[in-house]
Amino acid sequence: MRHLLNANKFKDQILVFGVSKKFSTGFEDLYQWSKIGGSKSNFALDILNAKNLAEKEGVFYHLERPDRKVCFFLFKNMFYLVGSDNAIQFQLLEAIIEETSQEFSSYYQNKLEQRKAGFAYEHKEFDKKFEYIIGGLKHIVTIIFAPCSVCGKTINIIAKNSIINRPEQRMPLPLVYTHKGHSLLIYIDSHFQVRGSEIVDISS
Repeated sequence: MRHLLNANKFKDQILVFGVSKKFSTGFEDLYQWSKIGGSKSNFALDILNAKNLAEKEGVFYHLERPDRKVCFFLFKNMFYLVGSDNAIQFQLLEAIIEETSQEFSSYYQNKLEQRKAGFAYEHKEFDKKFEYIIGGLKHIVTIIFAPCSVCGKTINIIAKNSIINRPEQRMPLPLVYTHKGHSLLIYIDSHFQVRGSEIVDISS
């Protein structure tokens, strides 16, 4: 069953967001955002580790800590990272990156054309764009209610809307949700209806 996300419930759990550009000599930070009253310093080692791990373009990478999650993505030498507390599902973080990367690409190109430098910490007008995106999360993700035979209850699984819009995607679409030490594989159709589910083996 498909349900819209309550955006207000999750937007306060998004803690950091950053954009960097990759050069042969390393990364240059272009934009950094952190939640008011929070600090990106808690994510400093995770951000450094993420930049070292992001070797292949077009792949979403995940890092999970006891108290936080980090999702990052490298595309055309642009590196995007978002961090949250550990209650957020990675599909939601991926959706934020997809949505924000498009907005930032236009913003960044506009700044280059205006010959404005010093992106990091300086151009705070993009803060409003980013905060608008995380305030409207219900438009980019869907909540799926799926039964879990291990838990014996219905699980709320977040899926980014873009997963069913890929031209090469075949239906029903498989999606794995890992929780409480086990993984649930669900199959969803183009309307986010669950068409089947099973518990699958995991290894990491």
